[in-house]
Amino acid sequence: MPAYSATANLPFTIDTRISYFSAEIETTDDSGIVGDNVTNNTRPTFTGKTEPNAIISVINSETGEEVVFKANDQGEWTFNSLQTQWKGLTILRSLLKMSLATKRIFPLVTLLILLPLYPPTVSLEDYVVLPNGIILSGNDLPALVGTAEPKSTILLMRDGKLYDSIEVDSNGTWNYQFSNKFLQGAYDIEIISQDAAGNKSSTVKYSFTIQTEVVPPKAELDASDDSGAKGDWITNKHNALTLLGTADRFATVNILIDGKTIGVTTADADGNWNFDISRNLSDNVYKITVESIDPLGRTSSVDYQLTIDSFTPILLLCCMIALILALKAI
Repeated sequence: MPAYSATANLPFTIDTRISYFSAEIETTDDSGIVGDNVTNNTRPTFTGKTEPNAIISVINSETGEEVVFKANDQGEWTFNSLQTQWKGLTILRSLLKMSLATKRIFPLVTLLILLPLYPPTVSLEDYVVLPNGIILSGNDLPALVGTAEPKSTILLMRDGKLYDSIEVDSNGTWNYQFSNKFLQGAYDIEIISQDAAGNKSSTVKYSFTIQTEVVPPKAELDASDDSGAKGDWITNKHNALTLLGTADRFATVNILIDGKTIGVTTADADGNWNFDISRNLSDNVYKITVESIDPLGRTSSVDYQLTIDSFTPILLLCCMIALILALKAI
């Protein structure tokens, strides 16, 4: 039988290209916004897809550390970084090897790993601190200023609820202007800083008092010095007089007689004060001015008319002498 032979062409393609490659942080490890490559997990897991059975080499560009693994038959791969720990800014790149003739470097991810934040700071922009530690402001539209981790977010809390959020600048400073007026009184706020990875600082509590009203001073003669009707500012004593009064707490109280300052005293935590007029005052009518300057520098004053009358009338004196003589004659 004669021999027959035949040939046929079988087309095939040699593909030396790596057509696709994807990589992302595992969702459970992505503590910030999903897909932003920011996490507070120092050992995150990566997943992705590429050519089936591709050899993948992941290299940490910061440290030079390399991990090699293989994609499965569907091209799916997982890289668990438990064997290492990265902090700060980490740049990863991948090197895929399909064969000796086929390899390609892909940028994998720029990974920013953020660690727990230090506590932020906060204060009113305009305030004074009273001797008892109370933070006082006369501004019913106060502003807050503070510091925190650069580029973090300040969470402003009032009454346990989120009131507003403030972005911290690249220098680590922030400020906030309230838009609604505060009624006079004491307030507590809390602030927390949060970074892009979802890390939160410890809570910082800040208490302050708003006081918009100016408290006018009041004064009276001490009861032992007020020889006439109580509160009439008429006395027969002309030395060692004591004034008692009230003013704003911790206010500076100036005492003036006929426009001249004779002394200064300070109100206590309850606003009470006293002052001894050590000089002798002759019988006369005097203008007593009590001026208070509160801790915020606001001034208020009140005037009183002090009458000193230690003179005993002659007619009354004669009658008294006559009565005494008559009693002796009996």
